[in-house]
Amino acid sequence: MKRFGANKIYLSENECFVNSVIELDDDGRLIRVVRLEDSDELASTPFYNGVIAPFPPVACEDLSFSGLRVLVGDVVTCLTLLTGEKLFSDGVDASMQVIWRKKTV
Repeated sequence: MKRFGANKIYLSENECFVNSVIELDDDGRLIRVVRLEDSDELASTPFYNGVIAPFPPVACEDLSFSGLRVLVGDVVTCLTLLTGEKLFSDGVDASMQVIWRKKTV
């Protein structure tokens, strides 16, 4: 199982979790998103200052996540971290990096 914490986690344009942890099983399926204080293995969970989105970077470029949605049980292919001092200010580009990618066999 993999866990990643962040200031914000978006599962869709209308579904944002603040100060939370996203959990994926070994196959990359979304298990749950839980608040930091409710996470049972917080000490071993990396925390990122920014936004985690379970979408490829190209889908995150406009920061709207329009038309994108991940549900519990869906397979996630990668997690993209978006950072930047003024992340959601008009005209400000976010820095993006993939922090996890599903391994293909």
